[in-house]
Amino acid sequence: MSSKPLSGINHKEYGVTSEGVCIFLDVALRNMGKDPTERPFTLKITGGTSGDVAGNAIKILNRDYGENAKIVGIVDHKGCCEDPSGLDLTELMRLVNNELSLEHFDESKLSSDGKFWSRDNPEGVVMCDSMHNRLQTDAFLPAGGLPNTIRTDNWEAFLTEDVCCSFHIKTNNEYTF
Repeated sequence: MSSKPLSGINHKEYGVTSEGVCIFLDVALRNMGKDPTERPFTLKITGGTSGDVAGNAIKILNRDYGENAKIVGIVDHKGCCEDPSGLDLTELMRLVNNELSLEHFDESKLSSDGKFWSRDNPEGVVMCDSMHNRLQTDAFLPAGGLPNTIRTDNWEAFLTEDVCCSFHIKTNNEYTF
């Protein structure tokens, strides 16, 4: 499958990669004993609301699971939104549908424990670049990012204090973390 002009389809329009990622997630959750249509599950996503894979994954998660899909963290090239209660899906859908980056997230939609971190300052850069390590979730969707984000010199940052991985499922897609 290709998105090249004259020889493929528009991946952003049809969300083919995201459909595969979400099917993998569904099967993995069910194998863990969690029916995602009946029980909430938590996710962290790299790649933003204006992107192909992450944006379409948010649409699919909203379509298939609604509020059961608790996206507790998402990061893009402009910033990072985190909320242990789950980010407001309606607000995420607004950003996706308008192809807006996370810097346009309405912070009034965050719980009292939620936070937006901008890449415009040093603390924000650190928080954005470590989100995929810090947040403990059921699943991690690497739907954008740079190859070799996880390396031999930093893999331990993915572990919790009790030496467990910070997520149970990592979906497979074209991004090599």
